[in-house]
Amino acid sequence: MTKDTTIIRTRGFSPLPEISTCFLPAEMFNPPCQVTRLLPCQTSRGDSDSMELWHITLVTHNSRVSQRMIEYNVERGEPLRLDSAAELIITSEIAKIIGKHGYQIYAYNICVDHVHILLKCAADAVPDVVKTIKALSSMQYKKSLGIQDDEKFHLWAQKFNRWLIESDEQLYNTMAYIISNRRKHGLPEIQELDNIISGMVAAGECGKEVLKQKIDAIDVQNDALVYEPYGLTEEDDSATLSAGIKVVEGKA
Repeated sequence: MTKDTTIIRTRGFSPLPEISTCFLPAEMFNPPCQVTRLLPCQTSRGDSDSMELWHITLVTHNSRVSQRMIEYNVERGEPLRLDSAAELIITSEIAKIIGKHGYQIYAYNICVDHVHILLKCAADAVPDVVKTIKALSSMQYKKSLGIQDDEKFHLWAQKFNRWLIESDEQLYNTMAYIISNRRKHGLPEIQELDNIISGMVAAGECGKEVLKQKIDAIDVQNDALVYEPYGLTEEDDSATLSAGIKVVEGKA
């Protein structure tokens, strides 16, 4: 097992499905979304563009149990869960950070105890980008709560997860996964939140509105294909851990 790979317990938070189980095939789109230009292009020398697409996930403090915590019998504290007001504040702050630093974001969603971000970024820059987003959003959210500077406060878990997007098909899956994540968690749609997200993401390049319309039109029978992992029971969680699901983690 590599240093940045770990086995984690996935309570309400799971890796993407295999690309072969795509539930949004490209032929569903008419006209198709122009997603290929988001992926790294090949030069005449055969080298890849250094900018790559990453599905980044951040989780709130104490909301997940890692394999390391299990091995060392670390007791988890009270998990931090965000209400709608907190989600708005944090998303607004993240939008400001993204705008100030010029980060390229193509999808975003926030769901009580985790955030999904589709980021275009060089691989070696991902940790610094995530560190900046986590640090500044945590600082501003702490201020909004009226917590003194010398008081300890943690908004985010120490680590983050990332998946490299390597094909159009995986990109379709990931966009759909992120955009409809609140609905799949049974969370209310918030117009103000949607407005902030719309201003944050790179407009137009992914055909976002077309994609969202197609997602809403998908048969319910397809839902389990991607979202069933979010309904894990405690027993299923243990089985998942035993099966050795691996995800790539970063540290910020």
